[in-house]
Formats: sequence, structure tokens, C-alpha cells
Amino acid sequence: AAAMIPQPHAGNTALTPPGSTGQDKVGRKELATKPLAVIAIAGIALSLFYILPGETAPPLDDTYIHCQFARNLARGGGFSFNKGEQVPGDTALLWVVVLAGLSFITKEFVVTSIIAAAGFFILSGVAVYFLCLKLRQGGMVACCAAVLTLLAGRYAWCALSGMETAMFTFLVLIAVMFHLD
Repeated sequence: AAAMIPQPHAGNTALTPPGSTGQDKVGRKELATKPLAVIAIAGIALSLFYILPGETAPPLDDTYIHCQFARNLARGGGFSFNKGEQVPGDTALLWVVVLAGLSFITKEFVVTSIIAAAGFFILSGVAVYFLCLKLRQGGMVACCAAVLTLLAGRYAWCALSGMETAMFTFLVLIAVMFHLD
């Protein structure tokens, strides 16, 4: 009768918890691929829902302020709103540096800020997923938490406004994961 009871081992991923030494590589790959696809699709769909139907213009003037600082930084005018006038008028230095760097590829700032914010928005969902797994939540719980994070209306609106919110959310989640190590 004891032989009829399934025992946890490398080939039996249903009884082996994620991250344990008994789980084979195929099981780990399958565990990560499907939820990440769901999270990415949810993030892209939500991003398109917010970006495509209306105007692609950001709803906040702060986005334009970040873009103006990034434009001057990228064109050699320093960290300034008006070229050559150094002022502490922007509160998101890292976001300005990211936008300035991306502008060398895109040659543009406003749409670039929205697309970059959407990218960090999706990455924040992925980070929530991995944080939940690190906290020993199941894959389904982790996937649901990630998708629910992306579906939070105020976060989605703010994250997709071309502001730094999603980038900082992503960086904080990554910092928490490193802290837990």
C-alpha cells in the first residue's frame, strides 16, 4: 500500500514545492513561463487600453517638466528647465536621466516617457510575481497578485502617465527582493 502513495521526488513536480532542490528544470521553466505570459499580456492590454483610445498626451504637466529637463540634459544644457540655468526644479533625477538616455535612441521625449513608463509598469507586475514566489506564495497567488497590481486603477493611470511612478515601484520591489536574500 505504501508503494501506491506518491512520494515527492525530482520527477514528480506536483508534490515538490517551487524552488526546492527536487524540482527538475522543465518544471521550473513551465512554472515561470505561463504566469509571466499572463502578466505580460495583462500589462500590455492595460497599457494599450489607457494609451490608444484617447490622446497620447500625458495628463499631467509634471511629465512635460521631466521631458524638458531630459531634453536639456541630453542636449548638453545640464540639469535645467531653461538651458544653462541650473535649478532644482525636478524631483525625479533618475527618471530624467533615463529619458535623456532613451532620447538618443528615439529622438523624442513625450511618447518615449509614456512607453518607458508602460515598460516599467509591466516590469512591476513581473516583480510582484517574483516577490510573491520569494515569500513562498504559490504560483497562482503570485500571478493573481501581479495581475491585480496591474489592474489597480490609480496605479495604472499614474504609471502610464509618463511619470516615474512605475520605474520607482519596480526599483522598490527589486530592492525588497534583494533585501530578503
